[in-house]
Amino acid sequence: MSKIYSVVINVNASISLKDVARLAGVSFKTVSNVVNQVEHVRPQTREKVLNAIRELGYRPNADARRLVLGARGGIGRSHSGLRIGCILRDQIAKYQSSYFTGVFAGIEAELKDRGHFLAFMESREELERNPLLFNALTGEAMLDGVISFVGTQERSFWNRLASAYPLVAIGGRGKELRVDADKSEGVRLAVEHLSGLGHRNLAFVGGGAADLETADMRPLAFLAELAARALPIEASWRGGIGFGFEVGYEEGKRLLALPRRPDAIVCASDLTAIGVVHALLSAGVAVPGEISVVGYDDIPEARLVHPPLTTIHVPLEELGREAVRLLLSRIADPGAPLAARLLPVGLIPRASTARKSATP
Repeated sequence: MSKIYSVVINVNASISLKDVARLAGVSFKTVSNVVNQVEHVRPQTREKVLNAIRELGYRPNADARRLVLGARGGIGRSHSGLRIGCILRDQIAKYQSSYFTGVFAGIEAELKDRGHFLAFMESREELERNPLLFNALTGEAMLDGVISFVGTQERSFWNRLASAYPLVAIGGRGKELRVDADKSEGVRLAVEHLSGLGHRNLAFVGGGAADLETADMRPLAFLAELAARALPIEASWRGGIGFGFEVGYEEGKRLLALPRRPDAIVCASDLTAIGVVHALLSAGVAVPGEISVVGYDDIPEARLVHPPLTTIHVPLEELGREAVRLLLSRIADPGAPLAARLLPVGLIPRASTARKSATP
């Protein structure tokens, strides 16, 4: 659990800890203990205090905010450049996701090249869980701009950030200023590749939630491409929400249990594809001899697994660099029209796909 220093009891003039205590129905000392992350406070009491902080918008004074936020990345003016923050999706493991580390390398490199620095990095989940931290971040301009892996699919969260800072999203599908890979083109390339190898019964595994405004484009583009090529569309061949290994492994097992199996599988990420391959091989199904598999992203692991994954190459570092460029342009010209910048992708054929075997 993150440490919030005791200096935060020095509050701003409008809302005090006494106000928080009064609304929560607890003592001043209990509020102070919650604010300072003292462990012996009961969970129910802690949640009452945090809800009161959310409702009142309580935040520490400016000096305390710098300490609270500085613990997340050293916000301050020790550097001469701009202070940029980064907001992560909840499921991103900061230093364990090859996708994130690739994009993050681009963010850091572009900031360094331009004389700016990353001053803050936290997940949406932690900011929502810790209203004191979120209030401190948005209560005063402690940053110069924010790059977010969370888009308008979390509308209230996005709007709150956008009201405080120039903001650019990586990914998403809304009308926000954003940069992304051309996901529809990537899926088209995957389907074209498999179709050219003679596969007609294609499944899709993984991806984002299916609401129309913010849905991940990959499963939607997959269905459109099947229709355009007059390939069968089978509802049971589409499943799994998410981008991890477990999603692919479980969906791989489910697809194998169907009365009619697909003969090729397109996945929303390489990690998902690796999970699918593990499920198939564990069941004695040959890849690509019986079922071909295509990943997405071209993370380093795609080349290292057996068989090496055919995948869609996404320029991860360039995604990060372009996000920085868009943000700096936004800071320089806040009134410029919002737009999406889509980066080109490409097919990388490897050993997880092969021509469909003739059936007797």
